[in-house]
Amino acid sequence: MSAPSPQETLRRPIATTSATTPTARVNAPVNAKWFGAVGDGTTDNAAALQAAIDYCVANAFSLYLPAGDYRTSAQLTITSTSGFVLFGDGPAVTAIVGTATMDAVLKLNLTSNGAYYGYDISGINVEGGSFANYAVRANHIAHSL
Repeated sequence: MSAPSPQETLRRPIATTSATTPTARVNAPVNAKWFGAVGDGTTDNAAALQAAIDYCVANAFSLYLPAGDYRTSAQLTITSTSGFVLFGDGPAVTAIVGTATMDAVLKLNLTSNGAYYGYDISGINVEGGSFANYAVRANHIAHSL
């Protein structure tokens, strides 16, 4: 038996204490589907995605979205001062799509002005369409020359 590919490893739950609360190893990504995200292009994934984001922020884990079209009727908010990693299988196959009026589909709610490091959103197409003012928005971003 050969070792699993990195993609297979990411898609496999490491361990769970219940249907929605993963107990992950240090540095192991959390799969949004463990929280009930579907990614079928019709289901509203707002609650599942926000729960997965909140869990990952609180426990310093990366969040993985497998290929799919994740619809959300509410803004998804990342509130962290220590970075956050959100990644998918590529922008051609993984999307978060806003389906209702909102400021931003994905908002980095940084709590104060300052230098923030460790934020990485990759392999995901975030779409606001005619519903959102922004696809991704960050507040409290400041820099000096």
